[in-house]
Amino acid sequence: MFLNQYDFKTMVLSFFSMIINIVFATVNLVCAFLYESLWYGTLAGYYFTLILFRGIVVSSAVFGKANCRDDSNGYLKLRHKIYLASGIFLVLIQIAMSVAVMQTVLSDKAARSGEIIAIATAAYVFYKLVAAIVNLVRAKKSGDHVVQSLRNLNFVDACMSMVSLTVLMLGVFDETGDESFLLPMKAGVGFAACFITLAIAVTMIVKSCFALKKHSSASLNPK
Repeated sequence: MFLNQYDFKTMVLSFFSMIINIVFATVNLVCAFLYESLWYGTLAGYYFTLILFRGIVVSSAVFGKANCRDDSNGYLKLRHKIYLASGIFLVLIQIAMSVAVMQTVLSDKAARSGEIIAIATAAYVFYKLVAAIVNLVRAKKSGDHVVQSLRNLNFVDACMSMVSLTVLMLGVFDETGDESFLLPMKAGVGFAACFITLAIAVTMIVKSCFALKKHSSASLNPK
């Protein structure tokens, strides 16, 4: 089942991703206290929120499928609603992260950390970004809105991790303190991630609204 059913594999891998994100969020929370950094605290809150919502998506899909065992149309409508809720969630979290990115860009205090944590974070982030892109392409081919929701969340997670990595690397390895370079770099990566998140969220909302409208019309006018 794990090898042959992509939706089931996505559910299982999402569970393990949640565990990894819990570790990553905890590390950011510890760094927030160690370095008295609002940026790390914001990232920890972001990851914990993402973990919570990913859990809601998975549990809604699992229990919804069990409850709609004999109602395929009902389960299809539920998947559209999960897709819509995921899009709305991404809009809200994108607004919050835009504020965090602005705060980081305007702050004179660089994010600090140890070199070992920075290197380990870089390896994890690049792996996560590549995996997210590959799975995003596969999810579009599956046509399952729950799978697409989870993969979109993973991709947005990876994009925001790139923002975190950029800030971290500049704080750890940059010794020049040249703000003419630091500010455009942090702002460019940060707002690019926010724009990508917003674009994905709007696309999800529009697609799910059309799908729900089509589903309602089909229910009212059955053949």
